[in-house]
Amino acid sequence: MRSTCFLSFFLTFILFVSCKKDKDLFAQNDLLGVDWYDTRQSNALGFKTYQVSSVPFFGRGIDGFRLEPDGTFIEHNQGPTDAPLDIPGTWTTVDGQTYHITLHNPQFAPYTLLIGTITNTSLTARRLP
Repeated sequence: MRSTCFLSFFLTFILFVSCKKDKDLFAQNDLLGVDWYDTRQSNALGFKTYQVSSVPFFGRGIDGFRLEPDGTFIEHNQGPTDAPLDIPGTWTTVDGQTYHITLHNPQFAPYTLLIGTITNTSLTARRLP
């Protein structure tokens, strides 16, 4: 009886771990190569909501970001003449959820981007110092 319980627990654990890795990989594939724009909405934990440009949303600005699979990062901002301004940089990650961002413009300090939830059209993220 004990060995059956242990075997059931072990198999459930293995299944959980393997599914979590697949889910994380799927989420990272949804994240990369897409322009994400700030919807000006945030939750109680400080995560902002971002959407892809193909989803209609009133009030979405031009602020956002893009992570490329090759480690390139682009931050979308509003420039000094209210025109869009793209600031290039690079990103690295250890766990697929926390991204260390370094912009090539020395006026901007490096920061960490923590990804919360993600679908193919929206995500939540929080910028950490």
